[in-house]
Amino acid sequence: MKKTITPEIIQATYKVARSIHRGKLTNQLGEKRLTQKYNMNLKSAQDYIRCYLKMIQGKTFTHTINAFGVQHYLENILGDEGEEKLRLALESLRLHIEYRKSINSAERTKQEIYDSFIEEYNFDNEPVIYPDEIPPTKKFKEGRTREVQVNAYERNRVARKKCIEHHGSSCAVCDFDFEEVYGEIGEGFIHVHHLKEIASRKKEYLLNPITDLRPVCPNCHAMIHSKKKAIPIFKMKKILTSE
Repeated sequence: MKKTITPEIIQATYKVARSIHRGKLTNQLGEKRLTQKYNMNLKSAQDYIRCYLKMIQGKTFTHTINAFGVQHYLENILGDEGEEKLRLALESLRLHIEYRKSINSAERTKQEIYDSFIEEYNFDNEPVIYPDEIPPTKKFKEGRTREVQVNAYERNRVARKKCIEHHGSSCAVCDFDFEEVYGEIGEGFIHVHHLKEIASRKKEYLLNPITDLRPVCPNCHAMIHSKKKAIPIFKMKKILTSE
């Protein structure tokens, strides 16, 4: 009798597969843990592990896993590895769906999961580019030594979305709300400002959209960056109130 793959088992397969990918477990030990501790069928354990390893690389996985497993893997890849790995995982899922369709398997539920992630995180579109600023991948040199690159954190759609969900879309400096003034076309429009100086950081770090980003209107954003060192928001507020 085939054992049901429960949410608890799927959570375990994700943790095991991630540990294998990170070099903390061998495939053999991972499979042994899943078969002995969770009584998984060996082939099922292998399929779920392979699926994660293919997803994290953006490659086709041919063996199928259930819809909850796909959803769980995508959500946790985003949380643990970030947006770029989620993009790879979604490409892997797209390839898997195409493969299953080619052998006459509908895969309708997985197609719906794929479509919902694409819509939620706007992966069909380029990163946010504000109309008054340069493209995020464009580099400009000032003089002979100074190179300027626009802060990608402020255009990351996922980080931006989480920032606005928490802080709202009114400017953190002057309280300007585009929707109140412009109506429907201004709904949700706002820049997001990165509070930490990127140039001073020698290594990459994990961005927290709630503590590291703030919504600001284009005027205040421009003034914040009008000096070589960004002007803190609290000082911008003082400048406004002192006028």
